[in-house]
Amino acid sequence: MISNDMIRNIHRLPEEVRMHIMSYSMNPQPLFLCHDIHNFHYTLNSLYDLYYRIYIVDFHENEPEDKFWIVNDLLGYMNGYYPMNSGFVERFYEIIRRSFRNNNVSTAQQFIKYLNSNSNVFRQIHIIWGLLTVDERNYFIENAFKPGIDDPIGLLDEEEEEEDWDY
Repeated sequence: MISNDMIRNIHRLPEEVRMHIMSYSMNPQPLFLCHDIHNFHYTLNSLYDLYYRIYIVDFHENEPEDKFWIVNDLLGYMNGYYPMNSGFVERFYEIIRRSFRNNNVSTAQQFIKYLNSNSNVFRQIHIIWGLLTVDERNYFIENAFKPGIDDPIGLLDEEEEEEDWDY
């Protein structure tokens, strides 16, 4: 419920600001975008809680070590859990190219350098998390710490799975 004071305050705003605000009520955002925004925030908070409990509470690491592990694990997930020093898989580039600024391989490589050079770990997490789809975010949270998953995102075919080296 809008009070009379709120209405008076709104009327004090410049006309262009009032029109901008009104445009959102007259043209609401698409449902899928609202769902994506909600999922981004909800899953990001879940991700922070999960990593905090594991690395800070259980492993007694110092903050922000949990955030560095998030970036590390997200990049690993994006690269199909293949070592990044061996190169990037096509899936990694597909995710990076979701950003309108990184729509080809060279700008994707520049983006990777930018991520590595950016010292703000929260910014790194938010950028990567924003590039993932709703399904990818949910999958990552549900499977981040499940023991015994050799191929968590299904990149290996049955005949390509690692051999069991029992000595």
